[in-house]
Amino acid sequence: MFDIVFPPWNEDSAAEIEDLIKGYEVMAGSRMAEEAAIHIRDEFGTYWIMDGIIMRSGFRIDEAEYRDGFQATYICTAKEQ
Repeated sequence: MFDIVFPPWNEDSAAEIEDLIKGYEVMAGSRMAEEAAIHIRDEFGTYWIMDGIIMRSGFRIDEAEYRDGFQATYICTAKEQ
């Protein structure tokens, strides 16, 4: 499974999101940037809560690596029942 995952919110998050949207505008134009902004703001994805979803689903997060701003790789172990 692959999805865009924002790391837990911190004091740099708003600036990082703004940079991401500006990058879309440079690479793909203003329409793509606006669509990205709408998606982040309105579509209620799993952003910022993926760690909690994984843990509540019965897994322990052994490693979480956030790269390139908004990509995450998790190594998890099923919790003992």
